[in-house]
Amino acid sequence: MIGSRFSDGLHEFIEVKHGLLPERDTLTAAAISHPSFFAMYNTIFGLTGTCGEDNERKELQQIYHVDTFDVPSYLALKRIKMESLMFPDAQEYQQRIVQEIKEMLALSRPVLLLLPTINDSHVFSQLVQKEEGIHRVQLLNEMQMENEEVIITRAGEPKTLTIATNTAGRGTDIKLTSEALAAGGLHVIFGFYPTNIRVEMQGLGRSGRQGQPGSCRLIISKKDMESASLGLGLSCFEEFDEMRSLKCSLLSSSRLRRSHVDQQQYLLLDKFFALLAAVKSYCTKEKLVSLIQKSQSSSSPHITCACTPMQTTKIRKSLAFQNLYEASQKLDSSNTSSIETFATRLQSTINEYLLQEWADLFTSSFSNLSTFESTLENFDQWWISSSAQCFESNLEYHIITLIHLSKQ
Repeated sequence: MIGSRFSDGLHEFIEVKHGLLPERDTLTAAAISHPSFFAMYNTIFGLTGTCGEDNERKELQQIYHVDTFDVPSYLALKRIKMESLMFPDAQEYQQRIVQEIKEMLALSRPVLLLLPTINDSHVFSQLVQKEEGIHRVQLLNEMQMENEEVIITRAGEPKTLTIATNTAGRGTDIKLTSEALAAGGLHVIFGFYPTNIRVEMQGLGRSGRQGQPGSCRLIISKKDMESASLGLGLSCFEEFDEMRSLKCSLLSSSRLRRSHVDQQQYLLLDKFFALLAAVKSYCTKEKLVSLIQKSQSSSSPHITCACTPMQTTKIRKSLAFQNLYEASQKLDSSNTSSIETFATRLQSTINEYLLQEWADLFTSSFSNLSTFESTLENFDQWWISSSAQCFESNLEYHIITLIHLSKQ
């Protein structure tokens, strides 16, 4: 995308690698979290097919201050969830999945196999190609050459095996042919243990939609569970589910804390942009021309703002001020056009300085997982050191000081 750059020095590294002159690093001046954004609305509501566990519902209530309720399904659920299976090693795991695929295809049913990664989908695709009784195999893993809509259309046809990554488990409506429905509908095999109940329901819910027949099953490898740090010392799916719920609860608590910090940080962001709006409103071209002429008048007393020498030094060393200094060397106080040109440069210098200083603070203190107390401390220090406090308390004197500084 034109104008976009990678952050954290990555774009500059690529420029140097390819022999280009690196441009200045870009900084983020503002960001808003979903809770802070939605808080601007008087009324909010949402719909989801998979709301998650109880602790996730409570999370929605605490962050967005909304209640949740279940809407009864229009048609009775006919999907059959078969007993989940776990195998000690990868070979038995693969053999059982292949066996189940063959059994379902022999019944003229379509099968959807969901796997965790693109590589897993390729491995299984090559594996089933060698098997008898499996003739119609298609991949849906975001890397396939074929059009996704064509693949989804064929996925509902009899004796068709679709091997997909988990992205195919979210919102994909697989339309079944009458023959496939008569044979028992779509059978979904989850080839890995889902990270949470929402992902599980999204995947298994590809079958048995809108009162149609269908079935689903989880088939996993114990080795995969152990590598995911979920199966250590656990022996059955009930224990897996309990551990998963515990992890989801911990993640929910972490998100709640982060949301609380985000909303408090947004108040600081709002304070800065209120200052920026006030500065922009005040610094019209006509007003700045008047202040420049006032500062040039010999009869006008020498006015200075409340900035300390350290603060004025920081302003003078900024890149934005360097451009103003260059413009001041060309200023002719007897020439109206020259004064207006300088006023335009002064206007942009003030905006650039405030935004650059704010972006430095925001990138370092707002974008990480810092506590609100540390962010507030950094903000208070910045409000003083960047002269934002002086901009806020006496904008006219501060601008006249900038004009005087530009001549030194």
